[in-house]
Amino acid sequence: SSSIFFAINDSGNPPQLFALRRDGKHLGSWDIDYGSGHDFEDLSAFSLMGEAFLLIADTGDNLNWRKMQSLLILKEPSLQTDGQRLKVVRRLRFSFLDGHRDIESVAVDETGKAAYLVSKKRVPPELFRVSLEHEGHQTLQAIGSIENIPAPTKLDLGRRGHFGIYSSVPTALDFSNGSAIILTYKELYLFEKQVGENWTKVFAGVPHKIPLPQMYGLESATFAGSGKILLTGEREYGRRASEIFEVSY
Repeated sequence: SSSIFFAINDSGNPPQLFALRRDGKHLGSWDIDYGSGHDFEDLSAFSLMGEAFLLIADTGDNLNWRKMQSLLILKEPSLQTDGQRLKVVRRLRFSFLDGHRDIESVAVDETGKAAYLVSKKRVPPELFRVSLEHEGHQTLQAIGSIENIPAPTKLDLGRRGHFGIYSSVPTALDFSNGSAIILTYKELYLFEKQVGENWTKVFAGVPHKIPLPQMYGLESATFAGSGKILLTGEREYGRRASEIFEVSY
């Protein structure tokens, strides 16, 4: 539903799903039937054959040690089931052909049959594709790169933390009706698909840059109705509350 937004916490928290209203009001939460040791990084809503699903990306790998990463597919819960335990309908396992990747940007495309992943710390960021129809383990190779997200500037490199060396890294991805957004800690990039193009070609092109004011730890972005994008991120030092920002484009 366009009036309900789902959210997750990342590593160090139990595997849970939360439902929020656009203004951040809590609508429900669910425990996910999934083992410990996860590092959830992104969430994508999609539909297939008229059914609503959520894909959760267990793809964080800050230390480059995970032998395998996973995408979890769950049925989108109704608010009436608040507090119940959610089953994982499918778990797609994959690794990378040439070493480790830390992935924070994952989304299902309009077909509902493939998820796209963008690497976080490589310059330029790489694009990967995971089939949602494939049953076995998938070994991924980059299918393209995203050349037109700029590398950190000298000024960025002189800063610390989120606003320094990692200021230009992709932290979220979303698709909607032939458009895609990639969020970094500093800016938002809108890519538009032309007729006959595939996403590899689109992401190789020049996006429309949407500058943002300096905000702490932006890690999540979603299309939210006509001409609107919602952004949120981590709580600063784990205190207080996360803020939800609306961006018009």
